[in-house]
Amino acid sequence: MRASSEPSPPASAPAPSGASGAAVPADSACGLPGSGEQSLSSAPEVDEWHHESTSLWPWPSSKEYGPGRTTSKGVRECFAYSPQGAVFAAANIAAMWSDPALMSDKSVVLGFFGHGSQYGRLKAKLAESGAPSIKSMEGVRATMAGVRLLDMHDGKAVVDLGYDGSSEGHGSAVSIVYRLVWDRGDWKLQCEQDPPVTATTLPTLSGYLDWKES
Repeated sequence: MRASSEPSPPASAPAPSGASGAAVPADSACGLPGSGEQSLSSAPEVDEWHHESTSLWPWPSSKEYGPGRTTSKGVRECFAYSPQGAVFAAANIAAMWSDPALMSDKSVVLGFFGHGSQYGRLKAKLAESGAPSIKSMEGVRATMAGVRLLDMHDGKAVVDLGYDGSSEGHGSAVSIVYRLVWDRGDWKLQCEQDPPVTATTLPTLSGYLDWKES
């Protein structure tokens, strides 16, 4: 094969890849601009704090970071590809996950997840057994208190949300870690062998960036 005599274009840095290994687009599915940042030095600015209608779990909104739209079923989606967008996505997923009306819909539950290696198994399990019960969330209340971005690279992010929580009159600090993947122009829960969400109680939230409802 004869080599081309035309000069080669200058090399550019590769974009991060998402669930399928394809290049991650700079903008979200609804046009929110992304960024090349991969760390969080300060808590993201919030336009307004809201509370889930039934559970009263807090969730933030921002014209810059999302949610960029809400579906007819009430699912908030479309977040920016940035550390702040990942944090906003995790906080919104946390709140929606506490809503029995949303979590009783199998299609809504499936829509929270990216197309990872366990997506087919999850889809089959939902078809067979239905949406998961969240009765354990009844009586649980939480106030947003802090955030940490544990990792972000190649279209994946690990967000640690710190809550001041209470259940049956007992208070505690709670860490909930969300493993996210950039999929179809939005942040979704990873659907791999490792669990996408893990939670633990902590003595304090020392080391978190302060991120409180105002």
